[in-house]
Amino acid sequence: MTVPTKTGSQHGEATARYTIQPRGPFSLAASVVFLEGFTPAAYGGVPEGHIHLAFVVEGTGEVAGVCATQGTSGVNIDVYGSANPAAVREQTVRILSLDVDGAAFPEVGKRDLVIGPLQERFPGFRPVLFFSPYEAAAWALMGQRIQIVQAAKIKARMADGLGHEVDIHGDRRHTFPSPSRLG
Repeated sequence: MTVPTKTGSQHGEATARYTIQPRGPFSLAASVVFLEGFTPAAYGGVPEGHIHLAFVVEGTGEVAGVCATQGTSGVNIDVYGSANPAAVREQTVRILSLDVDGAAFPEVGKRDLVIGPLQERFPGFRPVLFFSPYEAAAWALMGQRIQIVQAAKIKARMADGLGHEVDIHGDRRHTFPSPSRLG
């Protein structure tokens, strides 16, 4: 279930908030641990209990920032920037794998000798995806024939030099550059 709430609109303030109720186990903390360990994400420096994402909204070229937190009522998604909040919500839900119904997943772990221990070791884990198919394809090209750390540095330099800056309640993040910025 999604509950939209209108919030402030000043620079660095959320323009909308959505609450998503995950279907099945989900841990935002596990998502943070994944991002911090995934070299291409170059992720860190965010207050505990938050995920900050900055991306170009698919199909629009608009820039968005997101602060996601998890509470008892679900996952709160605060939207930053002037992009269409509904489009930002949809893309964020996909990025965090909240578009997948995981309600039956615990039962899999009870039957499967490999999955069960993994579920115990990584409770509520869902993969965090690339922000867009375009960014995933760009990463695939950048990562060819060089070390992952080198490719991650190239990606970070591209974002810093060519990406858009988004202020997520004082945390300034850069998007991966849109195709128009690279052309």
